[in-house]
Amino acid sequence: MGMLYKRGAVWWIKYYRNGRGMRESSLSTKERDARRLLKLREGDIEHGLPGWSPSVNARSSALTSSGTGSPEFTSRGIVACRGIIRGLLHFFD
Repeated sequence: MGMLYKRGAVWWIKYYRNGRGMRESSLSTKERDARRLLKLREGDIEHGLPGWSPSVNARSSALTSSGTGSPEFTSRGIVACRGIIRGLLHFFD
């Protein structure tokens, strides 16, 4: 079970995944968008989907009113993902 709260004009969600508190911006000033995102996250947890799944990020970007997408699709996020993948490749070699 999660909750909604507002920071400035933007709505945020808080939920728990594997006993750990997760906070995420809805990137929207509309409470309805934040509520929809929270329901998506809770559904993903219920179905056992990982939190970093690209499909999860794509769905959250569909909720944004700006249409810019989630922060994971910025160039900085891509660079961070490449570093994670490099570390995983060493693990599987």
